[in-house]
Amino acid sequence: MRNEAIASLLVIAILAGAGVGYFIGVNIATNSTSGSYVPTTFCTVSGPTDGVVIRVVEGGLSGPTVPVVGAGVSGEAAGYCNDALQMQALQQEVTNSSGWATLLDGGFGVYNLNISYEVGSPQVTETYHLSISMQPLTTAYVVYDTTTGNVTTHFHLSY
Repeated sequence: MRNEAIASLLVIAILAGAGVGYFIGVNIATNSTSGSYVPTTFCTVSGPTDGVVIRVVEGGLSGPTVPVVGAGVSGEAAGYCNDALQMQALQQEVTNSSGWATLLDGGFGVYNLNISYEVGSPQVTETYHLSISMQPLTTAYVVYDTTTGNVTTHFHLSY
């Protein structure tokens, strides 16, 4: 029952973020040298985001969580501008000794994140994918538990 409630909340958050991902505005510029029209597109957003600060932990199912140190966190911000998908690559970061990584690249829409790190002996690469719906004028603080798959997200106003 709890997982269904969490899943429902995540779906609602993703749908709300998708609405934020739509932008408006078209500007037609004139090229005076040739006399032809060159369409130029720009987007207006209700407010930019700062990005995501994420903590990666493991072990929540069987006991206390521990930070995942040295995990690579990368991804892209995706949103729509005038019905055209716009993608922005995010700068890859690595989790610190507390499991935190900071991806404050700005962006809009949804952050699609990839988390990779090596575990065990012999070393095996674990990779996880998650999407965070962004909200205008905020920084998203996310905790992701690789053991349970639980994602906790809090938004804090940036401005």
